Amino acid sequence: MRVTADSGYVKTKRSRRYRPRAVFRTVVVVCVLGWVRARGAEGGAPDVNFRSLEVYEKREAFTDILRRLRQERDARDMEAHMFSELVGLFQGLGSLPDGDARLAQCIRLQKGIAELNEMLRVSHLRRLAVLDAVRELSSGPVVSPEAGKLLRETDREIRLMMEQQQTQARKLAMLRRRVTRAISTIPPMARFVNKAGMTMRLVRLGKGKRAVYISEKPVSAKLYRTFLASLPSPDALKEWERFGGRQAEGAPATGVTWGGARRFCQWLTRYERAPYALPVVADCEDGRKLIPGAKIATWLRDLWVPKSFVKRRDCKRFAVDFVGVWDPGGTLDDSVPLFGEVPFARYETLSFYVVTPVDTGIAKRRQRLKAVMP
Repeated sequence: MRVTADSGYVKTKRSRRYRPRAVFRTVVVVCVLGWVRARGAEGGAPDVNFRSLEVYEKREAFTDILRRLRQERDARDMEAHMFSELVGLFQGLGSLPDGDARLAQCIRLQKGIAELNEMLRVSHLRRLAVLDAVRELSSGPVVSPEAGKLLRETDREIRLMMEQQQTQARKLAMLRRRVTRAISTIPPMARFVNKAGMTMRLVRLGKGKRAVYISEKPVSAKLYRTFLASLPSPDALKEWERFGGRQAEGAPATGVTWGGARRFCQWLTRYERAPYALPVVADCEDGRKLIPGAKIATWLRDLWVPKSFVKRRDCKRFAVDFVGVWDPGGTLDDSVPLFGEVPFARYETLSFYVVTPVDTGIAKRRQRLKAVMP
């Protein structure tokens, strides 16, 4: 008998005897391969776990959480620093010399508050993501007890940051309201020039509780001609020129009906993107001392109701409405400064001013300051 190098049997000259151990190993291998092929045929590969790979992935996730925690600490310090700077800017408002400087400071404050609000919103979402990562890593077996302790401390620290963030957001909202109130206390400009080139002057009405801007001069013939030229039909311009609308460009636009004056105000409102209208009696009474006025009458926004019963009866009988005319110089009627006229009347000494709310001046000031701010 001789022993061959085969690992399965002992060969003799006449017969072969198989070893039971070798046969068992062969059967096990065949069964395992058959099971693997069956799992593959079912559409899924066998789920093979490697302990060393899981440990590596957990360590990587743990390192990433610590890195994000350091990032949130830096963000928290930056948010606190920005809030302290905004409070300092607000406290310095009282020492600024004039309304322009105070409004510019308020604009910077509003911009800074908006930026800090956005930072708080983004950092809140980041901290929620960190809490999710800590919860996911803590749900399974951690790498070590020290790592579990650090995860719990990270969870507490992030939650404390979010509580501090909510407090800071409430303080920031309070600061924004205080800035808004500070803007409302800044006195409006005494005058401004609008896009159409009209100089508007501030007029205090009554005891100063309300104010409007009124044009320093009547609407010029040049500007009224520009309005008429913008209309689709040239008939209005031709009609106005036929009734004496050939004044010099800088002269008041006379020979204008009440309807024409109102349509001009509507056009100016669209052009300036701010409300403009004809004045009322109170605007003219309080503004006549500020207006270096020409001796000219002006259309009013209000309808005029006669004091006389007979005149009121005649107006109702003939279905005629009268519009107020303010004429302190007595160019049309030297008996009273206020009287009524039919809306379609045209006179060579009848023109009109325009008024706009005080908010228009505030908006113009903000636009001017924003244009020169970095």
